[in-house]
Amino acid sequence: MFRLLEWERPGLRSLPLASLQSLLVELINVLDAEARDIVIILDDYHLLEAPTLHDSLVFFLKHLPQRVHLVLASRSEPSFPLAQLRVRGSLLELHSADLRFTSAEATAFLGQSQQLSLEPAEVQALVEHTEGWAAGLRLVSLSLQEHTNASRFISQFTGSHHAVLEYLLNDVLEHQPEHVQRFLAHTSVLKSFTASLCDAVTGEGDGRAMLAFLAQKNLFLLLLDDKGTWYRYHHLLAEALSSRLRQDQPELFCALHRRASEWYERQNLSEEAIQHALASTDFEHAADLLERHVEGLLHQSELTGVLRWLDLLPIHVLKKRLWLQAALARALIASGHFERGEQCLRDLEYVNREKVEANARDRFDGRIAALSAEFSCVRGETQKALASARQALTLLPEDDLVWRTSVLQVVFHTHI
Repeated sequence: MFRLLEWERPGLRSLPLASLQSLLVELINVLDAEARDIVIILDDYHLLEAPTLHDSLVFFLKHLPQRVHLVLASRSEPSFPLAQLRVRGSLLELHSADLRFTSAEATAFLGQSQQLSLEPAEVQALVEHTEGWAAGLRLVSLSLQEHTNASRFISQFTGSHHAVLEYLLNDVLEHQPEHVQRFLAHTSVLKSFTASLCDAVTGEGDGRAMLAFLAQKNLFLLLLDDKGTWYRYHHLLAEALSSRLRQDQPELFCALHRRASEWYERQNLSEEAIQHALASTDFEHAADLLERHVEGLLHQSELTGVLRWLDLLPIHVLKKRLWLQAALARALIASGHFERGEQCLRDLEYVNREKVEANARDRFDGRIAALSAEFSCVRGETQKALASARQALTLLPEDDLVWRTSVLQVVFHTHI
């Protein structure tokens, strides 16, 4: 049975901060006189900024009676040292990861508290997208009550949904300094990031300090490695911020992605560089990157990524890039999209060879023959496949290892 402890101190609200210690001594004596366990809860502790208040709480903790327990609820770690309490075993800490809802807990919450009956797969989708964030699930539940098709809503739910967007922007971000809001918005275009990448994207040099600040404040920042180097934002926060940025400042949104692409390119991280180049709508640069790296990606069997990226290129850009069209045809055939692959192959067969550099025409014709060999092999046309394979091996230069290997695989399969 819980019972409130009533203690009234005249003039408490007008008491100057300098007099807090004498007040706390009085409170400690009152608490010490109690013969029962007492729990004191201080909510929203992160809102307190005055150093005097933190010092007073440290004094209070040092003289806390044995039967008194203090609970601090804060979005950031308190601004006083906790090491001594940890060493003494006097501190129980619950972080954001400990407070995340599991699928079972989310099912119970949505069913019992919100009277929502969802399929297990739908609950799991919400848990994954909100990352078990209790407030996020609450916001989703309120929105679900306004929709008759729960499955459709859940499949389309993102951080740009008005309820989540309003909460994150008004309840979380507006309490932050302007330079913090700007940093969060500009780096929200990144799926993961380091201090160096943040500096490249924002154009500032404060990435390391800003990440340390966000980590200390627990502002939806998650650490991705053991070295404290790579981070990401909570999915809903990143989606909310990037959605608003794309809508309100489309030119800046594209510029930020372009800077990210350039940084990844300098780090020789081709896939990330391509993704950001496409997101920036700088399709010519994206096509340049794809031309340089697509052979390696195909060799690594990154077929899904290659197809997705090439499909994002506008037709007028792709039509100018014959080598990319050849890569697209090969990815389509290798991934089982035979109808599209055959059409792409036929288009390449009728290309005007004058469009190909004179010193590269044998290589180009060799790749067309290699594609024909692969397609014929898939269709079970063994003799045609072997004829095309022989032609490809004659035309392809010795250094075109990726394509020559694919041709040799055709020869092998025709002899099984």
